Amino acid sequence: MLIVGMFAQASTSTFFVGLAAIGPALRHAEGLSLGELGILLGAPMAGFVMTLLLWGAATDRFDERPVMAVGLAATAYFLVLTSSVSGLWPLSLCLALAGAAAASVNAASGRAVLRWFPRERRGFAMGLRQTSVPLGAAAAALMLPTMVAGWGIGFAFRSLAAVAMMAAVSSWIWIREPPQDHEFGTAGTIEARVKEPDNERRNRQRALRNVIVAGVALVMCQATFVSFVVEMLHGHRGLTLRSASLVFAVAQLTGAGARVLVGSWSDNVPDRLMPLRVVAFGMAAGGASLGLAVDGPLPLLVVLSVIVGAFVICWNGLAFTVAGELAPPGRMGTTLGLQSTANFLVAGVTPYCVGTFIAFAGFSAGFGFIAVPAAAAGLLLVRIHRRARDGVTVHEQEMSS
Repeated sequence: MLIVGMFAQASTSTFFVGLAAIGPALRHAEGLSLGELGILLGAPMAGFVMTLLLWGAATDRFDERPVMAVGLAATAYFLVLTSSVSGLWPLSLCLALAGAAAASVNAASGRAVLRWFPRERRGFAMGLRQTSVPLGAAAAALMLPTMVAGWGIGFAFRSLAAVAMMAAVSSWIWIREPPQDHEFGTAGTIEARVKEPDNERRNRQRALRNVIVAGVALVMCQATFVSFVVEMLHGHRGLTLRSASLVFAVAQLTGAGARVLVGSWSDNVPDRLMPLRVVAFGMAAGGASLGLAVDGPLPLLVVLSVIVGAFVICWNGLAFTVAGELAPPGRMGTTLGLQSTANFLVAGVTPYCVGTFIAFAGFSAGFGFIAVPAAAAGLLLVRIHRRARDGVTVHEQEMSS
């Protein structure tokens, strides 16, 4: 289940994230401004937002197998359609439709992994599953520029469609129901979750809302880095497109490894949110440093790009795991769809807003902006921790009385 989920997720990230690797080629071929490139790169995310909740609810009703197979097959169709059109708005529409179909994978494959693994291995498993996103993006960053240079942009999109179709067939053949359903996380069983006291249920719902808000702040940092690091290194600092794409790929691979480490770390500490707080504050420090280094020595800029890339990429799996564990009974797919909807709504808007901001204020201010939402997310996660700690203290005092 983990391997199939990883392959399915990687097949979608090749165009969701990896498309930025051929951003300069798309911009040149279509005559786009930096803001218009942001619209094009954000189109798949916009499509995601349109259907994530629907796919999540469909997963709760029909289970993962049919949802993933149908969604990936539709993704392949719309990517083939993308290869045959030109112009900003036709390309954006086709990519948005491909994103709308690919949203099926996000909640369904995550739900499958969470249900197949118990709490003590869930963070590690979800970290592995989430590595498929940067791995798929890294593969795209390495291969798409070569495909575009040798055979054109249309060939690159048709290749992405072939990968999505392979993932659809794999999902239909191998995705199955778990012999023991671990859907209800730390509560253990559906009966335990249903019988929760009202105050604990309210605290759980409040924590879920706060985790989603913190994730929205962190995804702003991720979308900023992923959308414009190649453009900054190539267009602003003069690296070749191949070299800039290589830096992007190394950052993705480093982030993939960090996702596994962070997930494993969360399995071995009582508070699964603690590693997420550390990552948020590390991201804030890294973003501020990267902003200052944009016009500094090129070797330092490259190293900082890889480090910051690792920070902005590594947190998703852990946040996904926490949201799944906090989900109400029988609503894991819907909850994961809700979290992803919030994330991708912001990810779809951020490239245009930040691209416009960079055109006005420069790349240094644009990448330094990463520090602001990252620090806000860290402070919000600290607040969640303090509320939980205070709640435990009050409960212990009541028990003593």
